[in-house]
Amino acid sequence: MNFTTYQALAFIGAVAGMAIVFGLGYAEGRRKAREHLTQALGNYREQIGHLRERAHRIQRDLDSCRLNAAQALEGMTEELDACKAKLATAEARALTEEDAADLATMAAKLSIAADLFANLTAADQAQTCRRLAKVARQLHDRYWQSLPVLGVVA
Repeated sequence: MNFTTYQALAFIGAVAGMAIVFGLGYAEGRRKAREHLTQALGNYREQIGHLRERAHRIQRDLDSCRLNAAQALEGMTEELDACKAKLATAEARALTEEDAADLATMAAKLSIAADLFANLTAADQAQTCRRLAKVARQLHDRYWQSLPVLGVVA
């Protein structure tokens, strides 16, 4: 098959036209891709800016929370120290077993003294000794009743 000059030129023109259309399409596709990438890069940078701002805000909140926690811990520590001091004072003022034994002994001796005063017809002195003996016994009993509470606290 022989091509005429017109057919050969038409074929070459068609191929050249297709090449031009293909080239223009390719160039347009590249331009659109470049625009898309530029837009994506802008969005990416904007998101990075928002994330950095958010990270700084979170860091400020964290610093604030740490400061509040430190202040609360300091207050609680001071309160604990005050409670320990009160407990030490209470323990120092509390009766010991020796004190309770002395109270029991005093109650017994005061009862003897009350009987002696009663025999000597000193009714006022006997009454006073009986009252003091009763108080000593009550203090002795209160010590033994409060002992389990002190054991739990200590």
